Amino acid sequence: MLSLDDLKSHITVGTMDAITDDTDALAQGALDAAISEAKGFCSLYDVDALFAGTPDDPILKQHIKSMAKWHLMALTNVNIDWADTETRYNQATMWLRSVQSGKVVQPNWPLRTVPAGKDTYFHSSSRAPKRNNHY
Repeated sequence: MLSLDDLKSHITVGTMDAITDDTDALAQGALDAAISEAKGFCSLYDVDALFAGTPDDPILKQHIKSMAKWHLMALTNVNIDWADTETRYNQATMWLRSVQSGKVVQPNWPLRTVPAGKDTYFHSSSRAPKRNNHY
């Protein structure tokens, strides 16, 4: 999906190295957490197809990188503007909530398919005969 090199647009290499002590596994863990969090918001779409490889949608990439920076910052606070990072994280999650609720529909994203013969709506019924009560 996204690599650590992609995070350079949101956090400098020196700052990332200072936070992680040059341990790529910590930075990759923050990126993986952001991807996993973003997947949870995209349930209206075919998540496997959407997140296979690198997503083509630039806004999704930007939000995932903002979320990864937030997760990475949880390790320390070396030379990072916390207010800006928190604002960007909140913007990313608000946008993903809009995607989740269907208010934002991305035209190129693959929609989730419903298995054949399955309704998408909840249905409840009773086997008892209908009663017509009049008062």
